Amino acid sequence: EAFTVKPDVASWDRNTTLTIRGNGMRFVTSCIFGDTNHSYPIIDASTNEVKCTVPAVSKFHPLPAISKAAFRLPILLGLENGIVPTKLEISYTAPIIDAYLAESQPVINSIKPLHGSSSGNEWIQIHGVG
Repeated sequence: EAFTVKPDVASWDRNTTLTIRGNGMRFVTSCIFGDTNHSYPIIDASTNEVKCTVPAVSKFHPLPAISKAAFRLPILLGLENGIVPTKLEISYTAPIIDAYLAESQPVINSIKPLHGSSSGNEWIQIHGVG
């Protein structure tokens, strides 16, 4: 029986090593994430914990049906005689694009004068940042 998984959030673009703690873990031979029909071997095992690697999203074969930037997959444990579901999940959250964050929008702090002639041809000053 599995009780905890750490970390419970996996990297979107690279493999993440998980530690799953529980009872009877020395009998676990693999980890399974979602319904990908692919098992991932145990890296290290003891009586109370196993370590296995959850792949980056791009390495799932076939890819899980992803309809949003964040999703969760159930964790199942493979044994010599079958598969055992756990109540644990692993989360994926898509990274925010750095270029989008780096691109800042200008902020206008003041405009002078506030009024002008309807005929135009007057200078204005705009102060702000960005």
